[in-house]
Amino acid sequence: MICNLLFLKVRANYDREGYNYCSHMGCEKIIISATMTSDAVSDCTAAAYPKYSLTPTETVPMPSFLSLANDCAGCGAPEPIIHDDNLKFLEVTIQAAGKEEMELGNRPFIEGSYGWDSATGSGGRGIHVHVIDETSAAVVDWQRFDTQADESSSRRLASFIDQIPSGKIVALQVYESASGQLKATTRQKIRELGSIEVDALSFRNPWVFVGVKGDPSAAVEQRIPYVDTQTTGRASIAATFDAFFGSYDVTATSEWLGGRSRCTFSVDRAGGGDYVINLKDDVSSWQPGDHIVLASTDYNMEQAEEFELLPCQECSSHQVKISGQARYTHFGEISDDVDLRGEVGLLTRNIKFQGEVEDSCYGDNFCQYFSYDTYGGHLKILQGYKNVHLSGIELTRMGQQVVGSYPVHFHMAGDVDEVGGYSRPTYVRELSIHHCFSRCLTIHGTHGLLVQDTVGYDTLGHCFFLEDGVEQRNVLDHNLGLVTRAGTLLPTDRDSNMCRSMRDGVYGNHVPTDSECRYKPHQNSDLLQPRVPAMIEGLISFKNTDHGSWVRGGDIWFNKCANFPIRGLEVYDGPILAENCTFKKYASAPEYNRWSGAIGFKLQNSWQTAPNNNLTGIKFEDVQTRAFFGGRYLPFFDTYDKDGDKTQIFHDVDGSTTGHPDTHVVGQDNYLVRNAGCLARPEWRAYVCSGKYAQLFIHASIPGNLVMSMVRDEYPDQPYTLKGPTPQGANGVQKYQPPVMLEKSYTIHWNRRAPQQIIIYPINFNSGDWLRLGLCYPPGTIFRVTYQLENRMEHAIVHDEEVIPVSSLNAVEGGDGKMFYFEESTGLLFLKVRANYDREGYSYCSHMGCERIIISATMTSDAVSDCTAAAYPKYSLTPAETIPMSNFLSMANDCTGCGAPVDGVRYDDRYRGFRIIAVDARNGSVTHQMTFNTHGQPEADAAMATFIRRDIPNNSIVLVATRDSSSGYARECLTALKEIGAQEPVQTDNRGNFAMVGFKGTVWPTWIQQVNLPSTQGPAQIYTKIPLMA
Repeated sequence: MICNLLFLKVRANYDREGYNYCSHMGCEKIIISATMTSDAVSDCTAAAYPKYSLTPTETVPMPSFLSLANDCAGCGAPEPIIHDDNLKFLEVTIQAAGKEEMELGNRPFIEGSYGWDSATGSGGRGIHVHVIDETSAAVVDWQRFDTQADESSSRRLASFIDQIPSGKIVALQVYESASGQLKATTRQKIRELGSIEVDALSFRNPWVFVGVKGDPSAAVEQRIPYVDTQTTGRASIAATFDAFFGSYDVTATSEWLGGRSRCTFSVDRAGGGDYVINLKDDVSSWQPGDHIVLASTDYNMEQAEEFELLPCQECSSHQVKISGQARYTHFGEISDDVDLRGEVGLLTRNIKFQGEVEDSCYGDNFCQYFSYDTYGGHLKILQGYKNVHLSGIELTRMGQQVVGSYPVHFHMAGDVDEVGGYSRPTYVRELSIHHCFSRCLTIHGTHGLLVQDTVGYDTLGHCFFLEDGVEQRNVLDHNLGLVTRAGTLLPTDRDSNMCRSMRDGVYGNHVPTDSECRYKPHQNSDLLQPRVPAMIEGLISFKNTDHGSWVRGGDIWFNKCANFPIRGLEVYDGPILAENCTFKKYASAPEYNRWSGAIGFKLQNSWQTAPNNNLTGIKFEDVQTRAFFGGRYLPFFDTYDKDGDKTQIFHDVDGSTTGHPDTHVVGQDNYLVRNAGCLARPEWRAYVCSGKYAQLFIHASIPGNLVMSMVRDEYPDQPYTLKGPTPQGANGVQKYQPPVMLEKSYTIHWNRRAPQQIIIYPINFNSGDWLRLGLCYPPGTIFRVTYQLENRMEHAIVHDEEVIPVSSLNAVEGGDGKMFYFEESTGLLFLKVRANYDREGYSYCSHMGCERIIISATMTSDAVSDCTAAAYPKYSLTPAETIPMSNFLSMANDCTGCGAPVDGVRYDDRYRGFRIIAVDARNGSVTHQMTFNTHGQPEADAAMATFIRRDIPNNSIVLVATRDSSSGYARECLTALKEIGAQEPVQTDNRGNFAMVGFKGTVWPTWIQQVNLPSTQGPAQIYTKIPLMA
């Protein structure tokens, strides 16, 4: 038969978008219409081949293998801080029962379970082999060999068994059948593992085997002769092994039943429902029968779980055995130096107070919200008592949904410490307050109380509650509060549904939305007293769906606290001072529309941002995006058009963020504060600028609903429009807070006729700071301008002075801020806004009060007050720096403290290149240490590789650090680093910064980590705590 081939070149002419099948222009297609005169079969393969046969070739080379096995930055644990016996922290993550999330060969199996069932579709005829690490109980390999029909599978199985390291646990099981091509040499390899039944293994025999490579005596197995597919039966074995984290059961089955074959395999904690958990602190005082609660470490507070403790002879002083298994995972690790280990609270005490309650809600006890009885007991302490010291008490079913009835309530007790005459100050220690009906502990009108080591769990409303907010000298130390449910007493106790249903009695006609409900303290403190900072220390906020903490007020200090993505520090309002903070692992991913930065700003911000928000001593580790200012229509940024969005700014005091000391970082479109010397940071969507910065606080009224446009004379084509924080009516007062650059000139314009009254506050101005301001008014306007000093505490005017009119702009510019000039030709009222007094600290206003200028205007025209056409180019200026940009400052080479401290001993010779230290993973002793100048000595490359591969023994923790330069001749040694867990990129740039904690052994533990930073971003640091194998 003669065949004719029609050849076409099928080619696309347009690109696709994303994962679309067709191009963005549409679906391209070729239409073939054929007229045929023969009915012959159109099969031309015989004629086409071998004529057109080709040798298979790659069109794109296979990329290098990328292992993610050792990605566990921050694993480990710092030294414990010992507190009481009632609140502890997990030392190891507790996996939820039944989780099957093991990634084979990538990480050890810690405190979880592994299961496999051929019925899920992952079976296949032949012998299934699981390999389990004897130290970690991790399933490190799983292979299938079809030895029933494939002779090569038999050979591969023999080779696979040979390659299994000694000491590993090996499990074999047959699915369907495996004997057809199972050769004698392979059966011999299985006999060497300890099998006896393998020689008798025949067609469709269910067979399971579990043993230890190198120890035939540990083998257990079972084989069942085949009868038929319906009734043959199940071969099943279980063996218990002692591993690093406790004992584990390895179970395997193989069956022919009900017309089908099936295999199952699992690795589970020994003891079935009983589970030993590891804690950071000594818990030897906890007894069998005690009850504990594991705090949720996820977004859902309902993942807190209660357990009863069981007798445990094998437990150490840092372990307890619980009855049952965890339904949820409870995180027990340190991640990036942030202690995220879940809390464990002891609920049982020797003395127990328990309220008597009914089986269900009754009467008028808010039964529309609660199905259970919420009318429990309560303990109230009033003023005048002799002594009160509460310790070691358990309170449950206490409290009522009635104001003043709480489980523990200090009510108007006054001073309860030495100030009140108590030689033994009042304290509350080691209480357990759980399953209660109104708060845990309330402090009302009481001062000097110590609340320590107390667990509050599962209550309605705020758990630890300072009622008025004016209570003083109270110390709350090392307490745990968890699972606080909505209550009815205060708006902040309630959820949105309660708020909505109670609106008539609380909010009048206001109906709250599904967001937060708020309230303000109902008793005011003495505003004339000196300000005392509120100290918040050691706060860790993680897995928050919104803010980790939302704080407004006066002096509020956060010390030794930790943040986590997407924005580590969210700048808002201010002034905010961030000192000696470290940010880790922040990066934007534009390709996924994910925008992140170590430093960011409040989203959709209609308020202001103070230019004296200061950052000092900031460190970045593995941070690609130090700051991110946002942009229009990015996810969550919306239109990016509110006043606060436009006025983002912060001060880099020492250059630790930008590399340029005493600079400000500003939004890329903010021409109010730009200058000619600013440095672009496009990945931040920002500029780094030198100069002196402050703010104007402008109040506009009659009307108060205008849009203000502000123009800097150096950028007349870049007006900045501000709308104010909240919409106002014509009779309201609108407020605008533009950041400004000092010693510059600006003009202000409006979208309608100018307001009749404008008040200008020079905010964050120091004595002598000034700028020139021109405000637009209609021709013929008559002005009264006043300078005042306002005492903000007493709302009193302490100084009032007329600002006098002058006949020229030069007079205003040369004056002291007490003159104004109205230029009829342009419609601009010119002022020199100048501060006459110094500020104290970070106060907005001076120590004498808030200086302000009040402009009262009488206008005879309704013309729109937009003078830009008349003002420019008349007052246009060339952009210029007032202060030159500081020199770039690199902190990368500051290597104070470089090296590797192990258990308090620092290993840090003065070296160049790589420093390698090996630590015995069984006892923690340093066994080997060496330095290699891989930058200056060619032979150091091979020497370092040999040292890692030959000299360092297995089961060694390997610490690696570089000093100065290390990259000159580093080639083979980098490959050796990968063999102990390093990931690309391993090569450092010139004077780059590299630190690593690796492991030489048969598996890669989860705590392997590395930091590789360029020369401008060091030093690279790792801190971790590693459990020993022994």
